[in-house]
Amino acid sequence: MAGRVDDANIGDNTPMGERDVGQAGTLVSDMFGQGQSIDNSLLGGRSPINHTLSMLPESLHTTRYSLRPISRGDAEEIFHGYAQDPEVSRYTMWTPHKDLTETEKFVDGCLAISPDLARTYAICDQAGGFRGLFGLRHVKPYHIEFGYVLARRWWRQGIMTEVLTEAVNALQAQDTCFRISGVCDVDNIGSARVMEKAGLLREGVLRRWIIHPNISSQPRDCLLYAKVK
Repeated sequence: MAGRVDDANIGDNTPMGERDVGQAGTLVSDMFGQGQSIDNSLLGGRSPINHTLSMLPESLHTTRYSLRPISRGDAEEIFHGYAQDPEVSRYTMWTPHKDLTETEKFVDGCLAISPDLARTYAICDQAGGFRGLFGLRHVKPYHIEFGYVLARRWWRQGIMTEVLTEAVNALQAQDTCFRISGVCDVDNIGSARVMEKAGLLREGVLRRWIIHPNISSQPRDCLLYAKVK
Protein backbone atom coordinates (compact mmCIF):
# COMPACT_ATOMS: atom_id res chain seq x y z
CA MET A 1 0.00 0.00 0.00
CA ALA A 2 3.01 2.22 0.10
CA GLY A 3 2.61 5.28 -2.03
CA ARG A 4 -1.16 5.02 -2.21
CA VAL A 5 -3.43 7.47 -0.50
CA ASP A 6 -6.23 5.94 1.53
CA ASP A 7 -4.67 2.52 1.71
CA ALA A 8 -6.43 -0.45 3.11
CA ASN A 9 -4.54 -0.81 6.33
CA ILE A 10 -2.60 1.21 8.67
CA GLY A 11 -0.43 -1.70 9.36
CA ASP A 12 0.14 -1.76 13.03
CA ASN A 13 -3.16 -0.24 13.17
CA THR A 14 -5.13 -3.16 12.07
CA PRO A 15 -8.55 -3.73 13.62
CA MET A 16 -8.87 -5.82 16.68
CA GLY A 17 -9.12 -9.39 16.45
CA GLU A 18 -6.39 -10.89 14.63
CA ARG A 19 -3.25 -9.29 15.32
CA ASP A 20 -2.92 -10.78 18.47
CA VAL A 21 -4.59 -7.68 18.80
CA GLY A 22 -2.53 -5.79 16.31
CA GLN A 23 -0.35 -2.79 16.26
CA ALA A 24 -1.61 0.48 16.52
CA GLY A 25 -3.77 -1.80 16.06
CA THR A 26 -2.94 -4.58 18.05
CA LEU A 27 -6.37 -5.42 18.44
CA VAL A 28 -7.22 -8.54 19.78
CA SER A 29 -6.81 -10.17 16.61
CA ASP A 30 -4.56 -8.19 14.59
CA MET A 31 -7.28 -5.90 14.17
CA PHE A 32 -7.87 -6.39 10.77
CA GLY A 33 -6.82 -9.51 9.57
CA GLN A 34 -4.71 -10.73 12.10
CA GLY A 35 -7.45 -10.80 13.54
CA GLN A 36 -8.46 -5.81 14.30
CA SER A 37 -9.99 -8.85 17.23
CA ILE A 38 -9.07 -8.07 20.67
CA ASP A 39 -7.77 -10.50 23.14
CA ASN A 40 -5.73 -9.92 26.22
CA SER A 41 -2.68 -9.41 24.08
CA LEU A 42 -4.35 -6.28 22.95
CA LEU A 43 -3.80 -4.80 26.36
CA GLY A 44 -0.10 -5.42 26.11
CA GLY A 45 0.36 -5.66 29.84
CA ARG A 46 -1.03 -2.19 30.40
CA SER A 47 -3.15 -1.30 33.42
CA PRO A 48 -6.79 -2.42 33.21
CA ILE A 49 -9.28 0.11 31.91
CA ASN A 50 -12.00 1.50 34.13
CA HIS A 51 -15.08 0.28 32.25
CA THR A 52 -17.15 3.18 33.57
CA LEU A 53 -15.01 5.51 31.47
CA SER A 54 -15.54 3.70 28.17
CA MET A 55 -15.70 6.14 25.27
CA LEU A 56 -16.10 3.66 22.43
CA PRO A 57 -19.32 4.38 20.51
CA GLU A 58 -21.61 1.57 19.40
CA SER A 59 -21.78 3.04 15.90
CA LEU A 60 -20.48 5.93 13.82
CA HIS A 61 -21.86 7.68 10.74
CA THR A 62 -20.30 9.85 8.04
CA THR A 63 -21.85 11.43 4.99
CA ARG A 64 -21.37 8.29 2.90
CA TYR A 65 -20.75 5.46 5.36
CA SER A 66 -21.97 3.81 8.53
CA LEU A 67 -19.84 1.90 11.03
CA ARG A 68 -21.66 -0.88 12.87
CA PRO A 69 -20.38 -3.60 15.20
CA ILE A 70 -18.74 -6.49 13.36
CA SER A 71 -20.83 -9.68 13.20
CA ARG A 72 -20.05 -13.30 12.40
CA GLY A 73 -21.96 -12.84 9.18
CA ASP A 74 -19.19 -10.51 8.00
CA ALA A 75 -16.63 -13.34 7.81
CA GLU A 76 -17.31 -14.16 4.15
CA GLU A 77 -17.15 -10.51 3.11
CA ILE A 78 -13.84 -10.14 4.94
CA PHE A 79 -12.39 -13.34 3.49
CA HIS A 80 -13.42 -12.70 -0.10
CA GLY A 81 -13.03 -8.92 0.11
CA TYR A 82 -9.49 -8.55 1.43
CA ALA A 83 -8.21 -11.20 3.84
CA GLN A 84 -6.64 -13.28 1.04
CA ASP A 85 -5.12 -10.26 -0.71
CA PRO A 86 -1.31 -9.93 -0.25
CA GLU A 87 -1.46 -6.26 -1.23
CA VAL A 88 -3.89 -5.48 1.57
CA SER A 89 -1.88 -7.43 4.15
CA ARG A 90 1.52 -6.07 3.11
CA TYR A 91 1.89 -3.73 6.09
CA THR A 92 -0.14 -5.71 8.63
CA MET A 93 0.83 -8.08 11.42
CA TRP A 94 -1.11 -10.91 9.82
CA THR A 95 -0.50 -13.02 6.77
CA PRO A 96 -3.15 -13.63 4.08
CA HIS A 97 -5.89 -15.99 5.22
CA LYS A 98 -5.86 -19.41 3.59
CA ASP A 99 -9.47 -20.37 4.25
CA LEU A 100 -12.76 -19.05 5.61
CA THR A 101 -12.25 -20.84 8.92
CA GLU A 102 -9.27 -18.61 9.64
CA THR A 103 -11.38 -15.52 9.01
CA GLU A 104 -14.21 -16.83 11.19
CA LYS A 105 -11.71 -17.34 14.00
CA PHE A 106 -10.62 -13.73 13.61
CA VAL A 107 -14.20 -12.47 13.81
CA ASP A 108 -14.86 -14.63 16.87
CA GLY A 109 -11.81 -13.04 18.50
CA CYS A 110 -13.20 -9.58 17.83
CA LEU A 111 -16.57 -10.51 19.28
CA ALA A 112 -14.99 -12.04 22.39
CA ILE A 113 -13.49 -8.74 23.49
CA SER A 114 -15.40 -6.52 25.87
CA PRO A 115 -16.78 -3.47 24.00
CA ASP A 116 -15.51 -1.36 26.89
CA LEU A 117 -11.96 -2.35 25.95
CA ALA A 118 -12.14 -2.42 22.18
CA ARG A 119 -14.60 -2.40 19.32
CA THR A 120 -14.32 -3.54 15.74
CA TYR A 121 -16.72 -2.00 13.22
CA ALA A 122 -17.77 -2.99 9.72
CA ILE A 123 -17.57 -0.05 7.32
CA CYS A 124 -20.66 -0.08 5.09
CA ASP A 125 -22.05 2.22 2.43
CA GLN A 126 -25.60 3.55 2.59
CA ALA A 127 -26.93 0.41 0.92
CA GLY A 128 -25.15 -1.84 3.41
CA GLY A 129 -22.30 -2.80 1.10
CA PHE A 130 -19.19 -3.95 3.01
CA ARG A 131 -16.00 -1.95 2.52
CA GLY A 132 -13.65 -2.92 5.34
CA LEU A 133 -13.09 -2.74 9.09
CA PHE A 134 -12.27 -0.02 11.58
CA GLY A 135 -11.18 -0.62 15.16
CA LEU A 136 -10.84 1.36 18.37
CA ARG A 137 -9.26 0.26 21.63
CA HIS A 138 -8.75 1.79 25.03
CA VAL A 139 -5.10 2.14 25.97
CA LYS A 140 -5.68 4.28 29.05
CA PRO A 141 -8.80 6.01 30.40
CA TYR A 142 -7.91 9.10 28.36
CA HIS A 143 -6.18 7.46 25.35
CA ILE A 144 -7.66 5.53 22.42
CA GLU A 145 -5.83 3.83 19.55
CA PHE A 146 -7.32 3.02 16.16
CA GLY A 147 -6.71 0.70 13.23
CA TYR A 148 -8.35 -0.04 9.91
CA VAL A 149 -8.35 -2.13 6.77
CA LEU A 150 -10.09 -1.59 3.46
CA ALA A 151 -10.67 -3.99 0.56
CA ARG A 152 -8.37 -3.01 -2.32
CA ARG A 153 -11.17 -2.27 -4.78
CA TRP A 154 -12.21 0.63 -2.52
CA TRP A 155 -8.78 2.24 -2.15
CA ARG A 156 -8.13 5.79 -3.32
CA GLN A 157 -11.72 6.94 -2.86
CA GLY A 158 -11.29 8.90 0.37
CA ILE A 159 -13.15 6.33 2.44
CA MET A 160 -10.67 5.93 5.30
CA THR A 161 -9.96 9.65 5.50
CA GLU A 162 -13.70 10.28 5.87
CA VAL A 163 -14.15 7.53 8.46
CA LEU A 164 -11.07 8.40 10.52
CA THR A 165 -11.90 12.11 10.54
CA GLU A 166 -15.39 11.40 11.90
CA ALA A 167 -14.05 8.98 14.52
CA VAL A 168 -11.44 11.46 15.74
CA ASN A 169 -13.97 14.28 15.97
CA ALA A 170 -16.55 12.12 17.77
CA LEU A 171 -14.05 10.83 20.31
CA GLN A 172 -12.49 14.20 21.05
CA ALA A 173 -15.92 15.69 21.61
CA GLN A 174 -16.00 13.58 24.76
CA ASP A 175 -14.65 15.25 27.87
CA THR A 176 -12.49 12.30 28.92
CA CYS A 177 -10.72 11.62 25.62
CA PHE A 178 -7.45 13.54 25.44
CA ARG A 179 -5.39 11.45 23.03
CA ILE A 180 -6.12 9.44 19.86
CA SER A 181 -3.25 7.70 18.12
CA GLY A 182 -2.22 5.27 15.42
CA VAL A 183 0.95 3.93 13.82
CA CYS A 184 1.99 2.68 10.41
CA ASP A 185 5.08 1.19 8.82
CA VAL A 186 7.62 3.82 7.75
CA ASP A 187 7.11 2.78 4.13
CA ASN A 188 3.31 2.87 4.28
CA ILE A 189 3.00 6.31 2.75
CA GLY A 190 -0.69 5.95 1.98
CA SER A 191 -1.71 5.32 5.58
CA ALA A 192 0.54 8.12 6.79
CA ARG A 193 -1.26 10.52 4.46
CA VAL A 194 -4.66 9.32 5.64
CA MET A 195 -3.78 10.13 9.24
CA GLU A 196 -2.37 13.52 8.28
CA LYS A 197 -5.50 14.37 6.27
CA ALA A 198 -7.63 13.37 9.27
CA GLY A 199 -5.84 15.97 11.38
CA LEU A 200 -3.30 13.84 13.26
CA LEU A 201 0.27 15.02 13.71
CA ARG A 202 3.39 12.90 13.29
CA GLU A 203 5.04 12.65 16.70
CA GLY A 204 8.04 10.59 15.74
CA VAL A 205 9.44 7.22 14.71
CA LEU A 206 9.09 4.12 16.86
CA ARG A 207 12.29 2.20 16.18
CA ARG A 208 12.06 -1.54 15.63
CA TRP A 209 8.46 -1.34 16.81
CA ILE A 210 6.61 -4.23 15.21
CA ILE A 211 7.07 -7.20 12.92
CA HIS A 212 5.25 -7.05 9.60
CA PRO A 213 5.72 -10.67 8.48
CA ASN A 214 4.81 -10.03 4.87
CA ILE A 215 7.84 -7.75 4.55
CA SER A 216 10.40 -9.05 7.03
CA SER A 217 10.88 -11.35 10.00
CA GLN A 218 12.63 -8.52 11.85
CA PRO A 219 10.93 -5.65 13.73
CA ARG A 220 10.24 -2.61 11.56
CA ASP A 221 10.28 1.10 12.29
CA CYS A 222 6.83 2.72 12.49
CA LEU A 223 5.53 6.28 12.31
CA LEU A 224 3.52 7.46 15.31
CA TYR A 225 0.61 9.84 14.72
CA ALA A 226 -1.70 11.38 17.30
CA LYS A 227 -4.19 14.13 17.98
CA VAL A 228 -4.48 15.55 21.48
CA LYS A 229 -6.47 18.22 23.23
